[in-house]
Amino acid sequence: HLLNPKRLWESSVEVLGDVALAYGRPIPAEESSFLPDEASLEGIKKIETPGHASHHYSFLYEAESNLLFVGEAAGTYYKRGFAYPGPDNGTFILRPATPLKFYLQSALSSIRKLKSLKADVLCYAHFGYTTEVLKFLDLGEKQLLLWDALIRDYISKCEGVTIMPENVTEYLLQKDPLLADFSNLPKDIKIREEENILSSVRGFLDYVFQNTKAS
Repeated sequence: HLLNPKRLWESSVEVLGDVALAYGRPIPAEESSFLPDEASLEGIKKIETPGHASHHYSFLYEAESNLLFVGEAAGTYYKRGFAYPGPDNGTFILRPATPLKFYLQSALSSIRKLKSLKADVLCYAHFGYTTEVLKFLDLGEKQLLLWDALIRDYISKCEGVTIMPENVTEYLLQKDPLLADFSNLPKDIKIREEENILSSVRGFLDYVFQNTKAS
């Protein structure tokens, strides 16, 4: 994607629309900027964690405290008082990052792999960190299973009706307790997050429909 970002750009425009256009087309990186796949760095462990994307990796930085950088393999984390305004009382929003093409079983396997590591701090790409590593990995795993169940339930209730991702998004906002503080987001963050959740819903719907056809 970095050496030849053509496919990344095309899928970004498809999934993100105007947001991708606002950032602009990425410029190819120089091949000399990358380490070969077999390269190893002292104190850094590379972990394959497909699901959010087929090529997704997480990294464990082994130091005085082991820091686990999970990208979006464990979802996205927003802590009130840190990621958005409000009292810092432990309230947070957690949501899956499941754009097209999403594979649920791969995502679940990746989280279980991360849970087997000895990490002291869990670092999210979007964004922040927590020292409650196993708790939040477990929440991320259970949330994926909850979305799968809720989306299938929604589809079963809409037989003969066109499934609109926007309506599924509203359904999840009502049913998922980890999204309960969504209404307290500032307007600008709320607009952005609605688009991000919608993108994740589209990925999940694609997975569910493809999985239903296969079975």
